[in-house]
Amino acid sequence: MRSYTFDFETTTDPEDCRVWAYGIYSIDDDRYITDGNSIEGFIEWLECAANCKGYFHNLGFDGVFIIDHLLKSGWLWVGSKQKATDRTFTTLISDMNQVYQITLYFTKTRYVTIQDSLKIIPLSVEAMAKAYGLEIRKGSIDYDEYREPGHEITDDERAYLVNDVAIVAKSLRTFFEQKLTKMTAGSNALFDYKRRLGGHRKFRNVFPLLSEEEDAFIRKAYRGGFTYVNPKFQGRDVGEGIVFDVNSLYPSVMAACDGQFLPYGKPVWFDGVPQPTERHPLWIACVLCSFKGRKEHIPCLQLKGNMMFKQTEYVEDSQGRVCITVTNVDWELMNKQYHVWDVEFIGGYMFHASPHMFQDYVCKWVDIKNQATISGNGGLRSLAKLMLNSLYGKFATRTTVKSRKPVLVDGVVHYVDLEPEQRDGVYLPCGVFITSYARYKTITSAQSVYDRFIYADTDSLHLVGTDIPDCLDVDAVRLGAWKHESTFDHGKFLRAKTYVEHEVGADELTVHVAGLPARCHENVTLENFEFGAVYEGNLTARKVPGGVVLYEGTKEIRS
Repeated sequence: MRSYTFDFETTTDPEDCRVWAYGIYSIDDDRYITDGNSIEGFIEWLECAANCKGYFHNLGFDGVFIIDHLLKSGWLWVGSKQKATDRTFTTLISDMNQVYQITLYFTKTRYVTIQDSLKIIPLSVEAMAKAYGLEIRKGSIDYDEYREPGHEITDDERAYLVNDVAIVAKSLRTFFEQKLTKMTAGSNALFDYKRRLGGHRKFRNVFPLLSEEEDAFIRKAYRGGFTYVNPKFQGRDVGEGIVFDVNSLYPSVMAACDGQFLPYGKPVWFDGVPQPTERHPLWIACVLCSFKGRKEHIPCLQLKGNMMFKQTEYVEDSQGRVCITVTNVDWELMNKQYHVWDVEFIGGYMFHASPHMFQDYVCKWVDIKNQATISGNGGLRSLAKLMLNSLYGKFATRTTVKSRKPVLVDGVVHYVDLEPEQRDGVYLPCGVFITSYARYKTITSAQSVYDRFIYADTDSLHLVGTDIPDCLDVDAVRLGAWKHESTFDHGKFLRAKTYVEHEVGADELTVHVAGLPARCHENVTLENFEFGAVYEGNLTARKVPGGVVLYEGTKEIRS
């Protein structure tokens, strides 16, 4: 099936929201195909090119214009391709309003599938060009300039369009050359892993489907990365410091760089206290206990769903007996960091385990990344990095799918909930243990430099002072070692994913604030970076008749 990349340029006036230009690039032929100045022209081109696939980079934006046009032009949304007839369309939209796919059926057998390349390559177009080693760069135009209906595209505007669609097309081509054509980065990684195992059936022999009860129990032990600011340094200029990142934290766990065993096979239930054996060395258990942080130890446990504590709070004192579900890795770490008493194990599951399940996969992509680095193949190197980091999360895919469908309300596209559906999981225990081992590494490493520890974020440590600690395994390249990432002369850390550092020799602050776009960073200073600070330049998308308009507003740093 032929493949293309698409791009829309749209007006910024909420009273006149429309597509004023579109561009189309052939991924297969690596050439610019055509452009036009209306969404009607774009849909006509799709009809002529039917039975093809296309990609927008951020379909959540451009897709609204398509859906708006279809619904206002007499097209009918249907729930599945089996129900498709002439002038119908299907969508794949999550309950978080993430638009994954739109398929237009001009007839039942003539259709065009449009997907989101941002779900495959989670980078901006500008960053993608650099990461994939492309000579072309994203240009710029005056987005706010008035362009009347039927506006003739200028040479500068066309050059801008060409670069946008060419960058995405050339980057996607790197994936397609490796036969990676799935809808998301995670799906591509899982496809490649299954391919190495010998296909889906052999995959299921190793990683069987879990029952709903097994999935529900085990999912309670699934937690993300460890992100924490040491209160001792919070909210002030910490002065000089140093940053370390693990070389590919999650892949290093999967490759058992520190001897980690990962689960496989059917879980085996046990009652009471876990009794691990050589055959079943890993376990996940529900346990009742009380705990309180040890002196000068980093707290490592959140009690989500407990109304006594914030959902993001790392608890120092349980203030009585609580019920938690943990892996044996979590339990070991918990007993290092806390005094734990009044313990009663309810029961849980034991697992077969091996250190070898992912070693071939990780080694393959590490080798590809290294060879691409040596040869200067930026595209293949970026692909390899993405494949290394996209597999583990796929194992924790939820089995309940909550989707939405588009409707018009007062002439504006809205998404409304559909009935939840069930799908097969992948193999949740792997996702649980991979993240558990990763937290163990980050937290125990932070604990080993406790006096200097400022901040951790999943795979990074930020320490006061510039000496390299003897207790950390530091190497610039080796998988699973800590890499000296940067040195800063000033830094301020407010809370998780909200900090700034001035790196030695840099002209500007490096700003890390979740939800604060790069265009706001120039307004951030060490002095004004604090809770309650408000920064200009934040863009907010709002659906209006015709599509979407970006409104410029402010962003506040909230505590």
